Amino acid sequence: MKNCTKRRLADSDQNCVLITTGSFNPIHPSHLQNLLRVKQYLEDEHQPSWNVLAGYLSPTHDSYVRSKLGDSA
Repeated sequence: MKNCTKRRLADSDQNCVLITTGSFNPIHPSHLQNLLRVKQYLEDEHQPSWNVLAGYLSPTHDSYVRSKLGDSA
């Protein structure tokens, strides 16, 4: 959790949770980097700023992955 830091929240800050979906087949560093980029933007650049509490990777259902990737899924 090296990217977790304490920061002072403004009264206007809103809490949020990031969720991204996909087949993640395979999961790779760019999946995680996308979450970190969005977190940084929301907390540092977006006005009013957001307090990102967590980020979740939500894999799609197996049937969707099979329809997308066929027998290699």
